[in-house]
Amino acid sequence: MSHSDTIQATPSNLATSTTMTEPMNGARHEVTSAIFARPNIPPALSMDMYHLNPMQNMFTPFSNASGVYLPQPYFSPSNGTSLKSPPGFTNLPTVSHSNQPYSAQITSPVEIRSDSVTSYLSKGPPLNHHPTVGLIDPTTLDNLPTGATVPVFNENYGPSPSDMPGAEFISWLFEGDQNAVFSPPSQTAFNSGSNLQMSFENVHSAHIESLARPNPVAKTEQDSIQPECVLSSPRRQRLLDLVVSEFRDGRHAHVTAQREKTLEGDHNVDTHVLSLRMMQVFCSSFWLNIHPQLPILHRPTFSTETCPDLLLIAIMILGASCLEPSYGYELTQASAELASFLAWHTRRMIFEDPDFIPPAKLWIFQALLLLEVFEKMFSTTTLHQRAHVHHCTTLTLMRRGSSLVGRAALDFAPYDVDPTRTPPGPNGSVNTCGRNTKDEWWNNWISNEATRRTAFAAFIIDTTHATMFGHAAVMVAHEMRIPLPCDEALWAASSGAEVRNLEHSLTLSGYRPMSFLEALKATLKGQHVQTNTFGRVTIMAGLMSVSWHMRMQDVRASSIGVGKQGSWADQLASACNFWRRDFDASLAQSSSNIPVYLHDRMLSDVMDKEKVFESRTVLHHLARMAMHVDIVDCQILAGAKRSLGRVITANDHASTAKKLRETWAPSHGARDAVFYALRFLSAVLLPEGDGSSGLNLGARGLAYSARDDNSLNRPWVLYFAALVVWTYGFCLDGPIAPPLPTYTLRTHEIQFRDLRGFLRRVGGVRSADDLQHVKQRNGMLGMLMLLKEIFSKTRWELLHEASEMLGNCIELLMPGISNL
Repeated sequence: MSHSDTIQATPSNLATSTTMTEPMNGARHEVTSAIFARPNIPPALSMDMYHLNPMQNMFTPFSNASGVYLPQPYFSPSNGTSLKSPPGFTNLPTVSHSNQPYSAQITSPVEIRSDSVTSYLSKGPPLNHHPTVGLIDPTTLDNLPTGATVPVFNENYGPSPSDMPGAEFISWLFEGDQNAVFSPPSQTAFNSGSNLQMSFENVHSAHIESLARPNPVAKTEQDSIQPECVLSSPRRQRLLDLVVSEFRDGRHAHVTAQREKTLEGDHNVDTHVLSLRMMQVFCSSFWLNIHPQLPILHRPTFSTETCPDLLLIAIMILGASCLEPSYGYELTQASAELASFLAWHTRRMIFEDPDFIPPAKLWIFQALLLLEVFEKMFSTTTLHQRAHVHHCTTLTLMRRGSSLVGRAALDFAPYDVDPTRTPPGPNGSVNTCGRNTKDEWWNNWISNEATRRTAFAAFIIDTTHATMFGHAAVMVAHEMRIPLPCDEALWAASSGAEVRNLEHSLTLSGYRPMSFLEALKATLKGQHVQTNTFGRVTIMAGLMSVSWHMRMQDVRASSIGVGKQGSWADQLASACNFWRRDFDASLAQSSSNIPVYLHDRMLSDVMDKEKVFESRTVLHHLARMAMHVDIVDCQILAGAKRSLGRVITANDHASTAKKLRETWAPSHGARDAVFYALRFLSAVLLPEGDGSSGLNLGARGLAYSARDDNSLNRPWVLYFAALVVWTYGFCLDGPIAPPLPTYTLRTHEIQFRDLRGFLRRVGGVRSADDLQHVKQRNGMLGMLMLLKEIFSKTRWELLHEASEMLGNCIELLMPGISNL
């Protein structure tokens, strides 16, 4: 549950719409063969196609003479300047893996890079004493049973899993019981030997040489539009006709008004939100801002021409909601309104699409997950609530079919109809995540990996949103009996030969894949896991899932006496901290192996840091906070009127306030949650390197702008952290005692000084227990005032409600301050 559920819908919110009269076209086949035969591979393929940058999918690829996709910065169609990441985060702190106190660990920046194939290969001999996560070797898919090659949500084909992890799974996960029924599938099939002759030294040197070549820089608007963003005029017209004919609602006046506002004007003017130029900009914005955080689409083979209409609209919805500030306030605001309008009708049309019926096609799941991310994080209260309601629909659809358990051939007639707009590949193979290629094995490999990544995306969304908003988690960690996602270098590879080449070199180096459950267990034991950023996000989602379910188990034990409370918190807390240290160590190693002469180094560092900050810092602090406090309780104490549509009564408020004041606030768990909340607030609002100059005396008040922050979770986690700190200070120290004339805090400069003083004084403690000895833990008015204003200026109603809630917190801290 989020505070978005505590505010009634405004007239601007979208409501239910009409049904469409015609089925959608542009459907797509799933993989129609359960056998993925690997062809014989020559022993020494050229490494010129090798990728250096593991964050390759963050940049716009273009084809050169050798067919390589190289990093290429995006450029704003309006002024030719590159799209920029949100300001204020060019120098991020890192945590050392030493045993220093936490406060001493966030001291020096590190050149941020994700784990990559190259970073692993450049380490020298494999570290066999640690299980490493890697990629499937050349004979893997031949040896694996069919059901093990793609995600298994519920491999026993039974009902949905229990909402609590079973005793066998917990025993296996925490105590190492190898005889437990929840042991993951054996990994022996992943380690089949391969008599390859390519040496590690040749692989690495060829890799570096291929990346040292200069990369042409786009100089015109047309050059800056990349293949995955290009829409032909007929394609754009088909989308426009679809919106005009189907996106209508005659029962809700405000929806009709939004439609009229969207459709008015000349659609061919470049600045119109439905123009060809802006549709391409929205696609570009998606690949730049969203895809690096949720890489479930295969960028090298993605085509706007073959992509189903509704999936393409879902992509443009997210891109429009995250448009860069360089496009100006009016256009970014109009684009956000367009996104809400399109999203309202898109979900209904997906539900009515023939491919939605079980067994559903892969593109349906991809579109639903992208749409849910928008509705939950970037939209209105009504759409947020709708996404929460329909979240279980998506997961149930996944469990009611074979397309996600590797048996698509049993679901669909073999190649009788090909709804894609490109011919099937060799032997009728179909790439379900993009245009079909001439490489049958690569078509199947892409479909397999895309399906696995979609499964992980559903799990990540389910777990993180349960943690952030107080929703009920639907999935459980032991459902995910699949290998971790492949390295981003393979996912960004421009050919099947390049994928096979990388896999061969990894096999020679002793690199083996690891299942998700094995990686989760290794992290709990403090063992190194070799994977990429997306893989690490899935592991953290697993830790948060276990934490959530164990916390619910403790609630059940304490409330109705069923089961017993466990001592899981300390082990999970240690695992979360180890996950962060392991992440940092991998980043430092990969950073030290990157050649400094690459022309795109500065730009890629900034973009990498943004992604890594979201993946590492945000999730780590969210997990540590949520382990000890529920955001719902904090919102009730702050005066929320409703929770998940239910009215909060005076008794509800009184019992919650008593629990927080008497039980939670004096506990070590509360201090631990507040400690990490303060650390996160400092990392965002006082980024290292800004010193005392983090102030911007403009309307935002700080260098940080939530309006321009395209991170999926950072703005809401920032709000969560502020609520946690306020709840702790208010419960222990109460309202601010008058008279305190300095607390009028009328200017941004005074508010910022107050914020900085509070975070340095209270947030500067070296350990959580030191908070017991700090005075005036409620002296945070400046921080709350600045955050309230920052959130009020965003494009998303969800954060407007967060702003109102912080206003309640300010009034409770100092009654009558709003009248000063």
